[in-house]
Amino acid sequence: MAHAAGLRTLDINIDTPRTRDGTPLKMAARSYVPRDVSNVRSDGVTLLFAHGAGGHKELWEPIIIALYQCQAHCGHLQPIREVWSIDYQSHGDSAVLNDAIFRGQDIELSPKDWGAAIANFHRDHLAARRVVCIGHSVGGTALTNSLSFFTDTSSRPYEAMILIEPIIISRSVFQSHTEQWRKQGHRMSEGTRKRRDVWESRQAALAHLSQRYPWNLWDESVLQIFVDHGLCPVHGGRGRVTLKCAKAHEASNYTEEEACFLGMEQVERACGLIPVHTVFGEAQDLLPEFVRKCLSDVTDKHSMSPTTIIPGAGHFVPQEKPLAVAEHIWRILLQLDDLEGRHMNVDGDLRARGPSAAKSRL
Repeated sequence: MAHAAGLRTLDINIDTPRTRDGTPLKMAARSYVPRDVSNVRSDGVTLLFAHGAGGHKELWEPIIIALYQCQAHCGHLQPIREVWSIDYQSHGDSAVLNDAIFRGQDIELSPKDWGAAIANFHRDHLAARRVVCIGHSVGGTALTNSLSFFTDTSSRPYEAMILIEPIIISRSVFQSHTEQWRKQGHRMSEGTRKRRDVWESRQAALAHLSQRYPWNLWDESVLQIFVDHGLCPVHGGRGRVTLKCAKAHEASNYTEEEACFLGMEQVERACGLIPVHTVFGEAQDLLPEFVRKCLSDVTDKHSMSPTTIIPGAGHFVPQEKPLAVAEHIWRILLQLDDLEGRHMNVDGDLRARGPSAAKSRL
């Protein structure tokens, strides 16, 4: 068990339903809890974070730390019991665990495969908890897909969902914009496959990425985390490093369709049971307007919480504005437990100190 300023972390590896020649793919997960749990409520919520395509579980750490820093000022009113962050089977530490299976074999994973793994993880580790799940981009696709693996249609595996720039769409809207959707997905997929993915050192990788989209828009602390945790040594590469997530595995997500349809179907079903919150960056740099409108139409139809737009950010809003995202999540957590009026000093201490306030190394 590793330690951080005020937090303890624990890493575990889970077998997932997806197999290759009888061998299950692994999913890496990390938990975060306070060192001092004397004020943590046993009925508090468990947060479950799922990253976007090309990312990894540690990218959420500035947000996780900021949330726990907010909680530290709550005294006995602490809504968070624990936090989990998970890696897609082809991303981050999961990719390293599955490297021997992936190497030399054509395995294409879907967000639905990740959704199945998330559902299993929930049943095995979180079934008795009040879970609030937070997904960015493809992570939102996977979390919504996970709902399809709970056979009881009236069950509530999650107490609330927070979907940040989720890649989900209805079949009817897709059919009206098929060419635009596929053109955008193809452009992103091909761009991913062509970009550089090997560097002489982590320092060289940091210098290269900091000059290129989207990493040049990210908060510096988040980009450093990406370099620290998203790269690994090249086999026999004499000190060179490469991405843990192979470009082909990231790229395949951008041309996915069925998981996006399933995700929207599951959101429509979930709306009658739980709060579903949607968050977008102000800049529409990746997701077309018709994707946002598709989700907002569902929001209006089912009277979900209004969509939140975070200024000064685009699709990668958790990486660009981690404190703004943490602030929004914090407000939702307080609303869940009707604590909103009792403690809302989110942007005072943290914002006064800037992003470095949530930069503690884990």
